[in-house]
Amino acid sequence: MFKSGKPKLSQRKILREVFSSRIDSFAATILPHYFTIPFSPLHYYLFSNFRDRIGTNAREAIAAPRGFGKSTVTTLAWPLWIICESARRNKNLYHYIVILSDVFSQASDFLADIKRELETNEMIQYFYPEVFGKGPKWRDEFIITRNDIMIRALGSMGKVRGRRFKQHRVGLVIADDLENRNAIISETYREHITDWFSKDVLKTGGPNRPVDIFVVGTILHPFSLLNKLLTTPEFSAFHGKKFKAVLSFAKNQDLWDEWKTIYQNRFDKRREKNAYIFYKKHEAEMLSGVSLMWPEGSSYYDLMVELIGEGTASFYSEKQNEPFDPSTLLFPESIFSFYNEEDIKALIDDSEIYIYLDPTVNKNKKSDYYALIVLMRHIDSGYIFVLHADVEKKPPSYQKSELKKYSLKYLDKIRYVGIESNGFQALITEDFKRELREEGIYVPITAVQNNLSKKARISKLEPLIKDGTIRFNKNHLTLYTQLHLYGIVGNDDGPDALAGAVELINKKRFKLLTYGG
Repeated sequence: MFKSGKPKLSQRKILREVFSSRIDSFAATILPHYFTIPFSPLHYYLFSNFRDRIGTNAREAIAAPRGFGKSTVTTLAWPLWIICESARRNKNLYHYIVILSDVFSQASDFLADIKRELETNEMIQYFYPEVFGKGPKWRDEFIITRNDIMIRALGSMGKVRGRRFKQHRVGLVIADDLENRNAIISETYREHITDWFSKDVLKTGGPNRPVDIFVVGTILHPFSLLNKLLTTPEFSAFHGKKFKAVLSFAKNQDLWDEWKTIYQNRFDKRREKNAYIFYKKHEAEMLSGVSLMWPEGSSYYDLMVELIGEGTASFYSEKQNEPFDPSTLLFPESIFSFYNEEDIKALIDDSEIYIYLDPTVNKNKKSDYYALIVLMRHIDSGYIFVLHADVEKKPPSYQKSELKKYSLKYLDKIRYVGIESNGFQALITEDFKRELREEGIYVPITAVQNNLSKKARISKLEPLIKDGTIRFNKNHLTLYTQLHLYGIVGNDDGPDALAGAVELINKKRFKLLTYGG
């Protein structure tokens, strides 16, 4: 910040005055090794909110994307500012601070960062020499600073209520990532942490002893404590704000779908590089409509890599603070079985093929999704392999060309080609039959009219997926995502087409056998 090193002594007092009302300036000056790029709206919100709510019996809940610097601001910059500003005023803003996290070791790590800066940071030594260095107590679980402020580290479920430092009760509770991402799926865990928070943390303080409570984290579950603090009447005293990494997604999803196909092509050893080359070639179109909360911290490209790398559920929870309840999923991640290409080569000669098309009738390729599923059923075992799963926005001409391509590819092994023929879709069925007949290509095409509801059709897949009868290709991300998040994501054309393809197999004379594995 200063071109010629530290500011002159005449400037030190002025800057201390500036820092008293600008925690962001304090953080940028005192901790430049942490804050190396411009602050985000999240950071500015935290800085101003922390400053303005001191001593007001504050109840604040902030949901922030993971990896966006919330902990650096909340558990490092802010406590250091409190210590230093208290020294400047010669009056402690808080006498007793508790830092809470999921486990004690994490809270202790936060405390260790504070200790290290107080011991070694030359800017603190220069601007605030009265607090620089070790205080009278300097332990893993708590410290007492040179200006007599206690900061204690605790894990969740730890006792906060009733703690005292000299004559002082806890005045500030900072809860950062309070919930455990593995345990959050347990209803019992969620009930216990909510009960502890209500009966212990919120009971800290008392009449004429206000306590400020700030809860910062990422929403891991619809019924998580953080989401309850943000949304439920039970915690109406809390003021809440939720931040998302992506404010608006790209308009041109077709190009991103092409990029995804390149990026996930495991047969291409240069797939990451080739995907990036494709992105750079179409960058302007692919970023049209994109708006990010903190572009300096995470680019849209990096976020999309994370989306396909870690999965939709993880991305929407950790980056968008939009979780779902895993216990309500019809197709949880654990029930899926996957095959490799060697399985297909070994079994294809003793198998039969089923193709199912759920067409769209609009000629504008951006208007709707079509779905085309190709299944291979191994005759002896009854296993069903999803060979191809196209779920895209394409015009009817493309849909017919793809159906023709797969019909020719598997011509000698096709048992049925089913085309959904509800309403105007029947026209596509007749057109395709005629075109193949004129070209001398004969495949058993059947028009499919669905009488069951879509929900009932898709639900019939669950036992076949669960016992391993249906096996998937990991490259079919769209189909997998629509199945895994069925009922949560809006589009279910892929699962519906898969259900239709499986139903073609059930048209056979023999009984379908299923095997676990």
